[in-house]
Amino acid sequence: LMYKQLGAYPEILPYLLARRVKVVHLVRRNHLDVMLSYAVKARIGHAHLLEGQQAPDELRVELDTSSLVRKMAWLQRQQDMARTLLRLTGLSYLETAYEDLVRDPSLYQRIGDFLSIEARDQAPRSTLARIRKGSHRDVIGNYDQVRSALANSEFAGLLE
Repeated sequence: LMYKQLGAYPEILPYLLARRVKVVHLVRRNHLDVMLSYAVKARIGHAHLLEGQQAPDELRVELDTSSLVRKMAWLQRQQDMARTLLRLTGLSYLETAYEDLVRDPSLYQRIGDFLSIEARDQAPRSTLARIRKGSHRDVIGNYDQVRSALANSEFAGLLE
């Protein structure tokens, strides 16, 4: 369930409350990576590849530095509002960062325990493959401008 979906279909919230649904709040800590994902999707027309599909060899995108910090702050506010909503509803929830799951797949066990799902010997597998494989410098065509735009913001540390 994406934040926008909850806004578009507010009847979902009473459903979740009535059934006391457990919520796994999956967040991205690196909002710059989210902005890159949006730019890559706009460039190639889709957000994911299936295993075996090839990403473009030279995948470079430009980010709009005039609005970058504002958009990243908006992403942060969305996460903060979701956290507040979860606390106010009293629903049982577990927040997990995407970056942590990528770094340490054993954290899926914690999610399984929270959801009362019987443990498995391995992390879930997906048929989706990453599109972006390079560093920020490799992928951001206007890297120096992005670095300058983020330099004095709360997001400066997100740039590789």
